Amino acid sequence: MNAAGTKPEPKPKQPAGAWLWEKACNLAGAGVYALFGYSCVVDVRQNHRLSSAIALTLVSCFALFFLVRGAPRQHNQSVRDWLLALCGTYLPPLIRPAAAMHDSVLLQGLQIAATCFAIAGILSLNKSLGLVAANRGIKTEGVYRFVRHPIYAGYLLEFSAFWAQNITLPNTLLLVTWIGCEVARIFAEEKLLVLDPDYAAYMKKVRFRLLPGVF
Repeated sequence: MNAAGTKPEPKPKQPAGAWLWEKACNLAGAGVYALFGYSCVVDVRQNHRLSSAIALTLVSCFALFFLVRGAPRQHNQSVRDWLLALCGTYLPPLIRPAAAMHDSVLLQGLQIAATCFAIAGILSLNKSLGLVAANRGIKTEGVYRFVRHPIYAGYLLEFSAFWAQNITLPNTLLLVTWIGCEVARIFAEEKLLVLDPDYAAYMKKVRFRLLPGVF
């Protein structure tokens, strides 16, 4: 999810077991996304809710691109960074459609815009989509001209709008916990990436991480 390179790099050599660990995380994540997708499909079929259909579109794209993501040039072995990455990636799909419907055309419009923004970021990264903080090169074009973490920005707006239409105590606790993990995850990624002079220059050019004028 962090910045991706514009120049081809030699295929990195990962530490022993790193490839297996990342694949195991992908499979575990696939299960989480599948359960969320199933809950959305059921909700769409039973209640015809557009909010669930939009959320399903975004998580389907994430699931697809994680299957083809590339290997990082630097492998991160920090337990803290891995925990942040796993929570930041897999907590939102634990949010579930609420029994009482509170769909809003305005919030659905925000969902659609956020989903398109996040997908644009995914497409920009292509096979360099990552899970944990790592240097996969520096991406500065496309939606990366507006914020430094466009995928996270789209994800934040999408699931915040989805939550606002499905407010329950468990969903609220999940969203608040996830936002805290995601902010910490961003700082962890940038702490690593700023060691690259190209990213340091990029940070000066694009000041905001998620929301222009805010953060």
